[in-house]
Amino acid sequence: MNIKEFTYQNELINEVRKGKTVVGNWARGAGKTFSLARVLFEVKPRKVLYFSDSSRGIWELGERIGELLSSDEDLKNSLSSYNISSNKIDFKFYTGETVVVLPGKNSEGIRNVDYVFFDNIFDEKLSYIGSQYVLVTTQNNHNKNLQHAHRCKVIDVDIFDLVVDKIYGKDFVREVMSNESFFKEWGILNEFKSRDSLSVNDFKEEASRKLMKQFLDTPYTKDTVLTRKNIIEMLKDLKQI
Repeated sequence: MNIKEFTYQNELINEVRKGKTVVGNWARGAGKTFSLARVLFEVKPRKVLYFSDSSRGIWELGERIGELLSSDEDLKNSLSSYNISSNKIDFKFYTGETVVVLPGKNSEGIRNVDYVFFDNIFDEKLSYIGSQYVLVTTQNNHNKNLQHAHRCKVIDVDIFDLVVDKIYGKDFVREVMSNESFFKEWGILNEFKSRDSLSVNDFKEEASRKLMKQFLDTPYTKDTVLTRKNIIEMLKDLKQI
């Protein structure tokens, strides 16, 4: 695909490819709905039931699909048909595979669903409609409550990880650290603290630790020189926060 792919998104997609239930607990801006759109094209489940906390429902997913297709001409050209309405999204590949997404609000009586997608909302009773489910959400998971509740792989990504991936920069971090929702929406792997007790040094220490781990885990080869150089540059940027 001609889009920037992130490790945590690929990890979620690989779990779905294995036919497993998976939870992506990601800070705001990590691309939750966009990743669900990628699942549709890369895994090609035949039938999906989609629940969302958005009042726009299935249209939200349809927009992310549109962004995906507009960014990848080859992917767009691989489709023989594509339709979206308030009642259904369906597309067919020239290779013969068909993907159908149905809105959760019309789930009564629906059976034989490969996957149930929960986008920032979850209902355990509805999770059994499909063979497995994918939940993408943003919750503070410092106490690992999601792992206990879902008994599956939980992929946690907080703001420190997004700084490493250069999704967020230091100016944005400064801004949200004073936000009363910081521990609910961005610092989701940290223990809840009052805004007054959250220091810039806390952030720098945590982000530096993650960057150093990533640097040490990256093998030194010709293909990874740029990655290691980027990590060094990010460590320098942290000192200026």
